[in-house]
Amino acid sequence: MALKKYGKAFFFSTTFLLAGLHLGSWVDRDAGFRVQKVMVTGCKTLREQEVAAAAKVPMSRSIFDVEFLPIAKRVEALPFVQKAQVSRIFPSTIVIAIEERKTLALINHSGLWPVDAEGVILPRLQPNRRLNDPASYDTPVLSGSVFSQTGENKKLSIANQRVIDFLSELRSTNAMLYHGISELNINPKGHLTFYLMDGGVPVYLGADGWMEKSERLFIFLQYVKPVSGKFLTIDLRFDNQIVTRES
Repeated sequence: MALKKYGKAFFFSTTFLLAGLHLGSWVDRDAGFRVQKVMVTGCKTLREQEVAAAAKVPMSRSIFDVEFLPIAKRVEALPFVQKAQVSRIFPSTIVIAIEERKTLALINHSGLWPVDAEGVILPRLQPNRRLNDPASYDTPVLSGSVFSQTGENKKLSIANQRVIDFLSELRSTNAMLYHGISELNINPKGHLTFYLMDGGVPVYLGADGWMEKSERLFIFLQYVKPVSGKFLTIDLRFDNQIVTRES
């Protein structure tokens, strides 16, 4: 009885194994399981065709043989891409989901250069390259000597990297004030000045304590609206004080 029992188990196991091997061989040969389409999601600034071209997905190859990691790395080499994830939809589609870098500010230097929260400088805006995320245009502009290195390998100066870190923290903690800033400039001594959207009023923050001073400014602005022609300056360079100069 025991021999019959184990014999049946062996028979069914062998049968299923052979069937599986046969099925796998059939799937591998079947043209229906070969890559016929590449789908790209998450594009706002980039075009789907650009991402697909950079991905270089091997078309007509068995969908089971496509390696995801090399595709993701090729896509992430595109300047606007922060992260790429590759997956498949049976029977014949490769999906590339991208996460684009979000513009934190625009650098005014012979044109406008988007920069993200990590200080990554993106390609200069061109007439045929629009930032399709509306929030990207509602960002402050950095002016003055922003770059420590120009040319093909542009690099932010240390002082302006501090400004980027400040803006990144401000956007996450006080988006209303962040969106209320039109322009920022840091002088050679490291003193930061920014200009408000309302009235273009300059706000002097000095060399340090920018977040604390910004919080103080935000409370002040809840009670006093700096309309054009009323305020000339708002000065926060003094400890626990706000000094205003009116017309």
